[in-house]
Amino acid sequence: MRRELLGDEDSQTASTMFELADLLGRMGDFPGGETLYREALAIQRDLLGAENAEVARSLEGLGLNLFDQGNTSDGVSLLREAVAMQRKLHNGPHPDLAEALNNLGFVTPDNKEAENLFREALAMKRVLYSNAPHPEIAMGLNNVAYTLHVASEYKEAELLYREAIEMNRKLLGNDHPDIAMALNNLAFVIRQENDLDSTIEMARESLATYRRTLGDEHPSIARGMSNLAMWLLEDGDYEAAEPLLRESLELRISLLGEEHSEVAGTKILLAGLLVDTGRNDEALEFAAATREIDTREYGADHWRTASAAAAEGAALASLGRPRRPKTVAAGYELLRSNTDALPWFVNSAARWRARSYITKGVAPRLLRCRNRSIAMSEKNSVKK
Repeated sequence: MRRELLGDEDSQTASTMFELADLLGRMGDFPGGETLYREALAIQRDLLGAENAEVARSLEGLGLNLFDQGNTSDGVSLLREAVAMQRKLHNGPHPDLAEALNNLGFVTPDNKEAENLFREALAMKRVLYSNAPHPEIAMGLNNVAYTLHVASEYKEAELLYREAIEMNRKLLGNDHPDIAMALNNLAFVIRQENDLDSTIEMARESLATYRRTLGDEHPSIARGMSNLAMWLLEDGDYEAAEPLLRESLELRISLLGEEHSEVAGTKILLAGLLVDTGRNDEALEFAAATREIDTREYGADHWRTASAAAAEGAALASLGRPRRPKTVAAGYELLRSNTDALPWFVNSAARWRARSYITKGVAPRLLRCRNRSIAMSEKNSVKK
């Protein structure tokens, strides 16, 4: 209607295009959103000049849209342009500059650069909001903590995650998805510090908070169940882990479809549990399905694919199929050399490798299980 009333060359028309582009992106129509962002940007440049707050905002929107479509290079380039423009427009701390810094931190593939951008944005927000409890400061704490987590700076990451949780409890109460997310992130940090009991306790609290705030049918619920189950498997509590994995799998299939990578993430945990409890026919079914999905999504040399291949080989070896110890061994060797592989996957592959060689009547070499982890936090928490 605004187009009909005001025409295409009007700033209000461009603003409406921007809002509609953002809405389309939230609905998953990224190509449609991209078209509108580009139209809005062209109008704003013609009417307002090359350097303007509205132009900077459209650059950010288009950059995030391209990133969501997998075009990281162009997305980062546009967000760098937006940050440079915001710096020229604002000499000191400003909410628009802080948001631009945050968004660039979200998309850059350079974790150190992301940390520096998030720290600058956080410092700016502390000034803007007088360092009082504020959702923007809590989000900034979480963002910096995430980059430290990825960089294996676990002590500082833990402190910042805990500060974010405490601040959000003051602002939001005990029951809020942001608190559940931060608890989930903190659980992964604590696991890196080899405190499995506290990790499980934190994961239980995170999942319970998600259930109270999001209901029973939400992707975060399924993710929380799988994470908790993984740590229960590490603790040897297969009885508690299995119902969580089966509920998570059912929910993920209903929400995401049978061929989604997150579905594969639950299937491999369930396959490992079934191998370890001697139900190898069902384990083989899940492991083979996971290997196909992970090969398609990540490639043959990814640690997730290697883990699925190791579980598949272990099930086949236990069923008496020939030549499968080599499959398990290859998967284990790839996992043990990959710093991204989570501890349960590495240790399980080592255990299956030993078992498959023993089943075949071959003495295995000494196996070294290395505990490793990466941040499995919900990175979309940092996106504005």
